[in-house]
Amino acid sequence: MQNIGKVLFDRVPWGVTRKGVLGLPAVGAAAIAAATLFAGHATGLLHVDFNAVGPIAVGINAVGILAVGGINALGVLVAGGVNSLGVVSVGGVNGCGLLAIGGVNSFGVVAIGGRDAFGLVAIGSRAYGFYALGRFMGRGQYVLSPDRRDWGAAWFFRRWCPTLFTPTLDRGSS
Repeated sequence: MQNIGKVLFDRVPWGVTRKGVLGLPAVGAAAIAAATLFAGHATGLLHVDFNAVGPIAVGINAVGILAVGGINALGVLVAGGVNSLGVVSVGGVNGCGLLAIGGVNSFGVVAIGGRDAFGLVAIGSRAYGFYALGRFMGRGQYVLSPDRRDWGAAWFFRRWCPTLFTPTLDRGSS
């Protein structure tokens, strides 16, 4: 399975060094995790279990306002190893929510998927949405995608994010 953090930060199109981008989120994530564990343990809001249910839930399957699940997560702010469903959702494979980020598939109002993205605003290798930005294929009302022989899309991907959505995720590409 892909490391979603590495996948996202490898594809930053701005002139930021990769080392700096990867270093800062790791420190911030560690600080947030430590603060959450301390605050959750001190107040009794943190629930850690195989199937965790509570305001802050951590487990294989997690349901809560802030939910981190090894496989499944459901809540408001969620991160799931495989599946996630929530308002802001990050899933290792599938993400579904208002803002959905999935390593492979994403479904939501704003959907960012490594392979397939379905939503009002969709960004992915194959994007399906009203506004679609597809690395290989895009379908929708307003589309930026090279498969439509769109010179703007080809220029955008060559100029700003040449490594965005690596070709290994899509069949038939080299």
